[in-house]
Amino acid sequence: MLSTRHTNFWLFSIALLLIIIMLSAAWLAQQQRDAVLMADLDRVHQLQVQSMQQLQFQLQQDALIAADLVYANSTVRTLVAEAAERYQQQQDPASFDDIRSQLMAELAPSWQALQPFAIRQLQFHLVPDVVSLLRVHQPQHHSDSLADIRPMVLEVQQQGQAMAGLEVGRFGLGVRAVLPIKSSDGSVIASMETGFALNDLIGQRQHQLGLTGGHEVGISVLVSARLGEQFVFPMFGEHSDWLIDVESGNRMSGWLQQQLFPSRVASPQSLHLMHNKHHYALSLVPWHSYGQQMEESAAVVLVSWQDISAMIAAHQAQNRQIWGLWLGAIVISVLALFFLVKRLQKATAHSLQKQQQALRWSEQRLKALFSLSPLPILLNRMADGAFIEANHAMEQLVGYNQQELAALSYWDLTPEIYANAEKKQLESLQSKGRYGPYRKQYRHKDGHLIDIELNGVRFENPAGESMIWTIVMDLTERNKLDKMKDEFIATVSHELRTPLTSIAGSLSLVLAGAAGELTEKSRKMLSIAERNSKRLTLLVNDLLDMEKLAAGKVAFFPEIIPLQTLLQDAMEQNKPYADKHQIQLLLVNATTATIHADPSRIQQVLANLISNAVKFSPAGSQVLIQAETAKDKVRIGIQDEGPGLSQEEISSLFQRFSQLNNGTTKQQGGTGLGLAICREIIHQSGGSIGVESVPGQGACFWFELPLAKIDSEHSGLEKVLVVEDDADIATMLSAMLQQEGFEADWAPDTATAWQLLAKHHYRLLTLDLRLQNEHGSDFFLRLRDNLATRDLPVLIISAYLQEGKLQLASMAQAIDWLEKPVQQEVLMVKLTQLLESTPWQQDARVLHVEDDDDITTIVQAHLETNCRYYRASSLNKARILLRQHRFDLLLLDIGLPDGLGWDLLPEVQTLQGDIPVVVFSAQDLSVHQHGKVEATFAKSKVEPAELVKRIKAILSNE
Repeated sequence: MLSTRHTNFWLFSIALLLIIIMLSAAWLAQQQRDAVLMADLDRVHQLQVQSMQQLQFQLQQDALIAADLVYANSTVRTLVAEAAERYQQQQDPASFDDIRSQLMAELAPSWQALQPFAIRQLQFHLVPDVVSLLRVHQPQHHSDSLADIRPMVLEVQQQGQAMAGLEVGRFGLGVRAVLPIKSSDGSVIASMETGFALNDLIGQRQHQLGLTGGHEVGISVLVSARLGEQFVFPMFGEHSDWLIDVESGNRMSGWLQQQLFPSRVASPQSLHLMHNKHHYALSLVPWHSYGQQMEESAAVVLVSWQDISAMIAAHQAQNRQIWGLWLGAIVISVLALFFLVKRLQKATAHSLQKQQQALRWSEQRLKALFSLSPLPILLNRMADGAFIEANHAMEQLVGYNQQELAALSYWDLTPEIYANAEKKQLESLQSKGRYGPYRKQYRHKDGHLIDIELNGVRFENPAGESMIWTIVMDLTERNKLDKMKDEFIATVSHELRTPLTSIAGSLSLVLAGAAGELTEKSRKMLSIAERNSKRLTLLVNDLLDMEKLAAGKVAFFPEIIPLQTLLQDAMEQNKPYADKHQIQLLLVNATTATIHADPSRIQQVLANLISNAVKFSPAGSQVLIQAETAKDKVRIGIQDEGPGLSQEEISSLFQRFSQLNNGTTKQQGGTGLGLAICREIIHQSGGSIGVESVPGQGACFWFELPLAKIDSEHSGLEKVLVVEDDADIATMLSAMLQQEGFEADWAPDTATAWQLLAKHHYRLLTLDLRLQNEHGSDFFLRLRDNLATRDLPVLIISAYLQEGKLQLASMAQAIDWLEKPVQQEVLMVKLTQLLESTPWQQDARVLHVEDDDDITTIVQAHLETNCRYYRASSLNKARILLRQHRFDLLLLDIGLPDGLGWDLLPEVQTLQGDIPVVVFSAQDLSVHQHGKVEATFAKSKVEPAELVKRIKAILSNE
């Protein structure tokens, strides 16, 4: 139990961690609220910028509209045109007083009407020198050229397009609009200019804004200080980068005096400033005057400001409220934590007290079990095997007491002949944490040996030492019983089978008439005796087989079996029995798969299932034998048309001496051990067995066995395709090829053959000429026309060789002939000759020694279309393939699970001769090692595609 000091420390640590977590969460929430506020301020800025830009556009449009209104007076246009015509005739503009007087009279009403809108200039200029015809605001000044100081007017006269913009002059800032005045032929003869005072316009807008939406808002104008010298009126902003109108107010004056505005404004900017404890959001929008570049700092800046004090105050109040809630939650959480911990401490103390009581009770029980157990129990230290503790049964077993056992070494009890077996059990302990069942012998104190069986588990004591608990079983009495059992079985086997054989033989002879004629009554009685003697013989045989199977004493001799051959043999062997009962056996869904099992034992299972199906099927019906492959196993089913089985009958069907109570068993006979024997055989062959049935619809007994496992790297077998429409001949040829070390696939027609050729790589093809869907010679010609199969060796096996030779006489390459019936010795000679005559350069073999699956997958994908690819993931597997096959190139990795790739080179030289060796490895090689091989490539420095390209180049040079 933790001390109070430690508990308080952990309590304080958890509370501190909780406070940190909650404060962090509060801070993150604060950051999110600040982000929302910044987004709101950004929206205010965007609205202000849009408003200022719209104001710029509107003021310029108003100036153009005012100019259009004045220009709409036809008398004005006529008078200006007359003045332009006289000026073009070289008359002095100063002599145009009559025209100026008339213009002043016509323009006076418009001039007076535009005064409230801050118009300050209205003047006319003649082409081409921008000569002043009339200044309405200063009629006494005229006839001077303004081309050098009025660039906007000059451009309008040259381009003929109206313009509006901002111009800075001695009298301040003006929004000017210039319209071209054109003659009847469309040429520009003069221009009209209107000018409005920007400061007055801004003042009018400021008065209109006042309070908008409950917020104090306003606009103002900043003028660059470098322009202040040309103004004739006073401006505020001495010693600052900007100037403002003296009537702009204390707010703008204060900010300007504190120099809070940036010195350059080339694009819209936002500011957050304070005045008299109020917060203001300001947006600065540059207004470039006519002729000024947009990327330059503007000489005039529109300033829009809005009082956001209420928004800031609401945000701050919300922050204070939320922080108060967080602090309250922290206090409540910490108090709840302290309360909960105290409650848990009390509950834990109470629970711990109960656990200690339960532990003491459990310890007492285990100690009693350990002491009183009839089985010997032993505790050893794993490091040296020392005997730490033993119960009374162990002391009785070996004759040593506790103190004597503690003084013994491990090998004082265990004979040293078990040293290798002990190492294996020790490895199991280290890897799995347990060992056994493990049979060996102990040496008794008096010297005799005791047969025992051990089961143990590894654990660690509080000091961290590995210990072994072992339960020991004395096998002395069991071995005696097993010996007696074996002797009994041997006695039964001899003493029962011998007289039963004599009885059955004698009865058979008597019934056959060896002792003379029998009366009908005698024959009937002797027939009963013969039938029951056969039944007794069958029962004895099944009993002995069942006992041996259950004891694991039946020897199994598994081998690779073609499933098709196995099923056909079973059908032929059981056909006489089926014919006797008028039952037809049919083999359907035959497969070319192979299994790894004991053929005689599987035939025993098939015989039992087929005979049962025949016995329980009505005369004239069929029994179907079928096989289906799925993934890595095959299911063989025997389907009958008998009475079927119920679920209750199926549940006990495979038990010993299990027979049905429906009356059919008594009619058909049987010992009740056949299916139990089948179950044991199939289970010991690594499979499963069962039955599917519906009452009244027959039954299907099935068993599943694993398919023969072919090495995933490469089977090592040459594949041969048998194209034959006769199933019996195809089965015979496949069996002959498999017996000689080939892997055979069967195609009953040419369509199947083309499908198999597309999926697999075949070393050779056997062909019958008389096929059902296509003549063999036509199929052969199609083979030779196909790029992928034109060099495939073909052995024609047919009863019509002369016909085939006449048709295919011109194609002698990679072809041979064999007449039916086929003899295995002749078949193998033909195959060998045909394969040896095929040049290997068209089918090069590459052995890749590599343990990385990803690399082999990539290399194989590149190589397998041009050559035969073999893979070995270790040195041992490589040595096996080197002894079995001839290779044209070796692709070698250096670092392998069972050694270095260099260790393989002497065997390559001995078994394969001087073939190219290419090293593809992550290890660096010395100069000496480079000289031993054809080429070397580093995995980290070359792509697999480049490696494959080099391999193909090496093979092509062979």
